[in-house]
Amino acid sequence: MKHEDTLREMSVERYLLGELTGDSRNSFEDHLFECAECALEVKAGVALLEGARLELAANPRVTTTRKAPSVFEWLLSPMWLVPALATCLALVIYQSAFVVPHMRKELAESKAPAVLNSLVLTGGAARGEASPRVSAPADGFFLLSVDIPAVAEYSSYVCTLYSPSGKPVWSGVVTPEKAKDAVQIQVPSAATQAGENTLLIQGVRQGGEDAKMDILTTDKFTLNILR
Repeated sequence: MKHEDTLREMSVERYLLGELTGDSRNSFEDHLFECAECALEVKAGVALLEGARLELAANPRVTTTRKAPSVFEWLLSPMWLVPALATCLALVIYQSAFVVPHMRKELAESKAPAVLNSLVLTGGAARGEASPRVSAPADGFFLLSVDIPAVAEYSSYVCTLYSPSGKPVWSGVVTPEKAKDAVQIQVPSAATQAGENTLLIQGVRQGGEDAKMDILTTDKFTLNILR
């Protein structure tokens, strides 16, 4: 499905209303994985409908002894229609003015090329040496380049990042094939803390579930977070 087709067939609106079924629904959901604009509109629409549902739940219709109104009369009753419409209107204005532009900005920034500060770790600093330093914005990333000593007896390698408080904040597995070259690890600044962080590299010995892990390198580096 092309984006032009979704606009012509009003696929986003029909999807939110539950009118898309069968192959049409499956095709549109596949399209959402490829089209950030449609995915953004669906997300905003779901938030809008959820807000209206919560408003209706918070303002239930008052029951009286008079004859029950018809469905049409009930739908047009100002008892819930006015606050619901007011809420929907406020949500639409808020979504249009703040949420959607912000989401589109984040989407554009995530797709835009960026220069990352990088740090090459060489298997631990010598005694008395200061740990290497890297700087990164608070809402950005930094890049660690790690040389893992590839040894045939290891079936894989585990990289674990520890924050300055000693808390493990990330762990990832590296295959022997990837370990043949320098491994690049992109780390979100928000995932850890400013100060001296530690990257522990361990080798997993052959042996299935009972495999043992050997410590290969312990690299310390100082992260400076830019505000």
